[in-house]
Amino acid sequence: MHIWVDADACPNVIKDILFRAAERTRVPVTLVLEKGALALNPRGELYTADTIAQRLTMRNFMDELRGSGVDTGGPAGFHARDRQAFGNALDRWLANQPRPPSPARDTA
Repeated sequence: MHIWVDADACPNVIKDILFRAAERTRVPVTLVLEKGALALNPRGELYTADTIAQRLTMRNFMDELRGSGVDTGGPAGFHARDRQAFGNALDRWLANQPRPPSPARDTA
């Protein structure tokens, strides 16, 4: 298992949570901007192929509104409850993934 993060879209506080979880569970984390993977947004929502299509449609629609001069207000502020929702969703996801073997320890 490997966690890939859209580095441009990810708030620093979420990156911190990811790095701590990766260290705790020995799961590698890589910051990128690539397509074709599962994604967990900073508010704890797991994106699927269906929800990504829906989100992209809404994003494009809102972009058109802004382009025509409509004030859309932008996204809601990022709150502590969002941080907690992300951490909880990440923990649930990690708990359901196969774990890498523990590194061999020198017992001598």
